[in-house]
Amino acid sequence: MSRQPHVLMIVIDSARDDRLCAERSGRSVMPYLRSLCNSATRYSNANAPGGSTRISMSAIFTGRYPRAYGFDHGRFPDESFILLGQRLQAVGYQTYLFSNNPYVGPATGLSSGFGHVCYLNRSNVLKRVRPATLARHASALLQAATRKWMVLKVPTDLMVTEALAVLRRGRRADKPLFVYLHLDAHHPYLSDRRYLRPFLEPGINESDVRAVERLQRKYRDMLYFLRPEIPARERQTYVSVLQSMYDASLRKADDQVRRIMDALGDWGMVEDCLMIVTSDHGELVAERGMMRHGQFPYEEAMRVPLVVRFPRGIRSPGTCDRLTSTIDLYPTLCDLAGAESSGDGVQGISLLDARGHNVVMNERRSSTEGLARFQGCHPTVDLSVYELGYVIAAKDKRFKYVWTSAGAEYLFDLTADPGETRNLLDVCSDVASRFRETLAQWRGDGGVKGKSDELLCEDAVLDHLRELGYVE
Repeated sequence: MSRQPHVLMIVIDSARDDRLCAERSGRSVMPYLRSLCNSATRYSNANAPGGSTRISMSAIFTGRYPRAYGFDHGRFPDESFILLGQRLQAVGYQTYLFSNNPYVGPATGLSSGFGHVCYLNRSNVLKRVRPATLARHASALLQAATRKWMVLKVPTDLMVTEALAVLRRGRRADKPLFVYLHLDAHHPYLSDRRYLRPFLEPGINESDVRAVERLQRKYRDMLYFLRPEIPARERQTYVSVLQSMYDASLRKADDQVRRIMDALGDWGMVEDCLMIVTSDHGELVAERGMMRHGQFPYEEAMRVPLVVRFPRGIRSPGTCDRLTSTIDLYPTLCDLAGAESSGDGVQGISLLDARGHNVVMNERRSSTEGLARFQGCHPTVDLSVYELGYVIAAKDKRFKYVWTSAGAEYLFDLTADPGETRNLLDVCSDVASRFRETLAQWRGDGGVKGKSDELLCEDAVLDHLRELGYVE
């Protein structure tokens, strides 16, 4: 490759790996990405470094596990870290960031290094995007604003329309592009009927969908659906609708990936573009009696899709089962862009490197204060499964070891027990001891305090966090 490639990086929030090639109700959930795997490399054992957007995206943008940038002190990365956008901007890239998640934007500093930043929420969308974009999506915006039973979010397709308009007019022929897009499939789930109807199970009707929409708006933390007093048949209906809404959200995001790739093709940029589609973390939709993603690192919450279409001549298409973390994207992009990243504490391993990880890590924290708030909203829900404190998962190609600051430990054989139903801590004590030693060494390497965990942001951003169920 004689010149720097264009870079397109798409994160589909809350996408889990098992949906990439899945069919639900007889339909492919992500058909475009599935077909793209024929001309790309699919990393079938890719893992998120953290249990939530806030944790994982800071790790991805620094190339370090959360503890290394200060997560175990509740911190965001401070100015001593060179973020991904800054790395590529420094070597000549024209950088763009489009996001409708408040944790990927100016409030957290993760937008540093991006020359054009478009963070959208319901309060700024009318002022932030072009009139032509608003006109194209006016009907959807009006419906969302007038349907009081629905959560109001900025539609993902609106953000992509705006991104394509900005890129069409602003990209320069003499500079490589780095474009980052954060697409929304996060709870509470939206239910664009075009995408939802094909995934609904027989017997589910519009009134069932409306009921779930109302409950999501009222209980944005989603724990309402775990209440034991909900009759079994009603609960089954709710779960069926939620899973269909989740699949519909992924299907819509998949459509937006297609739109973006079609535009790159029209601009003659596909062949010399590094294209990455992945997620910040997975999701549990009532599996194992859990909702959301930030608590326990089951595979549904830890495994993420990772599809990489390298510039021609770099890698042959196919499926790669190497043990991978999404922190590996930082050194990979730096390698291909000609930006130095070695020797400064980056823990990711470039996908161009023949060696992979022997063990990957995943970190998350369950807030005691948050649990108290949830208990107040849902007094009948058993939240003991969430009372884990600080959680670290260490995983190799066969086993996963989970340590919690609450004192619990788990060991799963992912080959023999992919459902993670049997804790082998006592049965395989030698394996558990090996993981404990690995974890002790990893933690002994030293963490950092980072900067404050408090977000200094406008009320609109706090409202956006409330919409996503992050804050009260």
